[in-house]
Amino acid sequence: MSADGRQRAVDKIARLSGEPRDLATYWQECTEVVGQVVPYFWTPCWYTLDPASLLITSHFHHGLAEFPAEWLAAEYYAEDVNKIVDVATSASGISTLHEATVAIRPAVRAGTPT
Repeated sequence: MSADGRQRAVDKIARLSGEPRDLATYWQECTEVVGQVVPYFWTPCWYTLDPASLLITSHFHHGLAEFPAEWLAAEYYAEDVNKIVDVATSASGISTLHEATVAIRPAVRAGTPT
């Protein structure tokens, strides 16, 4: 994807953000935009968080009507990388699994496959 294509996607999401619509519709429309510039396995997950506690208050994932209870338990109680609270409190507010695990995979850091 070219830098111009990425910028068009950013501009479209900014435009969508300023238009009146319900949250689920907004997330669906953003999923379509993101899918054109960022490869993903299934579809992106979208969340709202309570700003004080950083607990998930809503979730949207096309094809996954309900966030599984075991995933939620793992998110808050299991030791893992790339937890939502860690991403939300990071400097950039975004993260990839590759970025989150490269420090624990020295072979990948060195450029050799694991």
